[in-house]
Amino acid sequence: MKVYFLKQKALDTLEKDIANNIEKYQGTEQWAENYFISKDMPNYYFDTEIEVPDYQLIKGGPETDFKNAKTLYEAFSGKINPVQASDLRLWGYLAHVQHWDYMNIRWKIDAPDDEDDEDADTQGDEQGEDKKTNANKILDRIGFRYFFKASKGKAFVRQGISRLYWSAYLTYDEEHENPYEYTEYFFSKQDIFTSITERSYARNKVLVLATLKALKSHPEFGRTEIRLFLAKLNQAGAIKVLDFLDKEQAEELCSEVMTEVINVKALQEGSKFKAVDNLTGKKYGANLSIVDGKVVAVGKVINTKPQNLIGKKEGTQFIIAGRKYVIKDIK
Repeated sequence: MKVYFLKQKALDTLEKDIANNIEKYQGTEQWAENYFISKDMPNYYFDTEIEVPDYQLIKGGPETDFKNAKTLYEAFSGKINPVQASDLRLWGYLAHVQHWDYMNIRWKIDAPDDEDDEDADTQGDEQGEDKKTNANKILDRIGFRYFFKASKGKAFVRQGISRLYWSAYLTYDEEHENPYEYTEYFFSKQDIFTSITERSYARNKVLVLATLKALKSHPEFGRTEIRLFLAKLNQAGAIKVLDFLDKEQAEELCSEVMTEVINVKALQEGSKFKAVDNLTGKKYGANLSIVDGKVVAVGKVINTKPQNLIGKKEGTQFIIAGRKYVIKDIK
């Protein structure tokens, strides 16, 4: 099977025309070839002279991700180098042409994305603002899934086809009896997948493998513990240069961070803590306290969701006046 790239001019034209092509992305028919003909670009791709074994992606939802990642990685591994694997011209061609049927089912742009940014879910107070927000979500989904419009650290694992290759690349462990064990685990835990891929070390294979190994050894962890572990690991990057850690150092760091997470305090009657805005990082007023099971600031009860935070650990999200905050520095 030959491997094709979009020509740069074709890719640029397609990317600039996202808003005008929304109905095409909403449809089921493959439309790229007719689109480029209408733009007087019938020769919109070129032959890279790279050949890979024939393969097919399974059409479906998230349950197909692991098998498709394994299939794609085995087809392309050793056939493309890291520079080519980072080239949107390859993934743009596969998403719009070769694997359009797969993309059209797996990443429907009208349906909520299981990896939509949490802060993109905020709705406006007026109907017109709601519509604007929904329209922007659709544009974001196209940009994220068909192009590299996600932030730099996320782009490779948000684009619909490249995410399959890169996720397998980062988690394939040739030293393990089952080299795809962590690949399967990675895709089976949506919280872990989303949280790791939004971190600055998302393309650090050594650290990703060490992280997955640490988390897999604690199946009892919920969303709060997982996010806290990953946040603390990210904070360690301010002290250690994570990209230069070898396997042993990465596993040692993960072990140290895991010990911190296991021993983290939980809120109880009389506890003092800080509430940090989940988006801006700013604190909510002064230190908060738990009095009679309620959150109190400077002697005044603060309404929160959930109302009772007793037992909640550092890193847990809660809401004050419609904004998301995170519990920090419990004393």
